[in-house]
Amino acid sequence: MELEKELLIEEFKVTRIRNTPYVLIAKDGSYKSRLTFDKETLRKYRIEPSLDLVGKTLVVTLKSRELKYGGGGFYMGNVDPDDLLIGGG
Repeated sequence: MELEKELLIEEFKVTRIRNTPYVLIAKDGSYKSRLTFDKETLRKYRIEPSLDLVGKTLVVTLKSRELKYGGGGFYMGNVDPDDLLIGGG
C-alpha cells in the first residue's frame, strides 16, 4: 500500500529546540500538518531551510512493507533508518 499527499507549505519556522529546530506548517485542503525536521534530515533530502519554501508544494509518500518478526518482536536486521512503525502488535 502507498499513501501520497501533496501539502502546500504555509509557514516555515526555526525554533529554539536544539535537536529538531525546523518546522513546516503545511495544508492539504482544510487539514493542517506540522512537520518537524532536524538539519540532517533537511540535508538528506536536499531541502534548503529558507522562507522561500512558503508557497511551495511538499509531496509526502508513505509506503508499507512487511517486517520480519523474531521471537519477541521485530527482527531489527531489516529495519532501515527511514522506517517508521505505525501501530504495531
